[in-house]
Amino acid sequence: MPLPTQLTRIIEAELSTLDRRTLARAVEELSNSYRNLRGDTSCSVSLISNDVQRAAYLLTRVPATYAAIHAVLREVKERIPDLEVRSLLDLGAGPGTAMWAAAEIFSELERVTLIEQSSSFIRLGQRLAAAAHSVAIQTARWVEADLKHEAQLPAHDLVIISYALGEMPSASRSQLIFGAWQAAAKVIAVIEPGTPRGFQVILQARSQVLAQGAHMVAPCPQGKQCPMENQSTAEDGYATRDTKTKQDWCHFAQRLERTSLHRRLKSGELGYEDEKFSYVAAAKQASAPAAARVIRHPIQLKGHIKLELCTPEGLKHETVSHSQGEAFKTARKVKWGEAWEP
Repeated sequence: MPLPTQLTRIIEAELSTLDRRTLARAVEELSNSYRNLRGDTSCSVSLISNDVQRAAYLLTRVPATYAAIHAVLREVKERIPDLEVRSLLDLGAGPGTAMWAAAEIFSELERVTLIEQSSSFIRLGQRLAAAAHSVAIQTARWVEADLKHEAQLPAHDLVIISYALGEMPSASRSQLIFGAWQAAAKVIAVIEPGTPRGFQVILQARSQVLAQGAHMVAPCPQGKQCPMENQSTAEDGYATRDTKTKQDWCHFAQRLERTSLHRRLKSGELGYEDEKFSYVAAAKQASAPAAARVIRHPIQLKGHIKLELCTPEGLKHETVSHSQGEAFKTARKVKWGEAWEP
């Protein structure tokens, strides 16, 4: 998945005045900081302290977070086909990445409010938005505020908290999740890095909104306790898990295209990278969650395909054989993270 052509051009224009060697050093420093955080990029904005680092963030993290947010919102739209989102509240907005993804999915978007603590990121986001074709993006309202102290949030159709909750203490997270759910007129979406820590943050958000009467949209096929919540080991070696903690966690991946500049500055040979993320989306009204969700890469063997699924009854392994005809054809195409209709 590439960034929208328009946003790519705007970012390239933003980077055009910077020395490439200086930018390459900033990209490397940012990557090293993420590695020191054991891959948990929820704290990414707090790592940024100057304009060159913000440029490095634009080049490397905006495409990745955009890809994850776009994938989540695309799934929301698929689960609720008649959903209309005319207003968006983005909490912990950074340079406004979620706004750009939402505008791609929901063309009817009219009003956007973004709350961000960093004044530098707000100025950067405003420069990007000024060159957008979308009126909703151009006229978005930016608010400089610390989410830990925002008790009353304005109502919007869709509320997004992406890569922000992990930066907060648990008590502050709880307060923000409560306020965000109250502000969500239709849907809330929470996205975090696809790490064990990110998944724990998603579990907290999931349990809180369900306790307030939310209806599950995605990725879960049910609104009961997550079957991975207290799982210390997988049932067998089939599941991918953290080899240090032996704990299974729910996460997905979205492939994104790297620009030529991105490849050069990161010394990368591949034209793509995979952004791993965990998420939960819930609605005020009942929706049609997936009958089951593919939670690992399908394993294709001769004459049959193994699927690991999250179902309303819990985690299950399903083997689809060639003799099952249409089901086998479908299983050959299904991907990690997609819905599975038995």
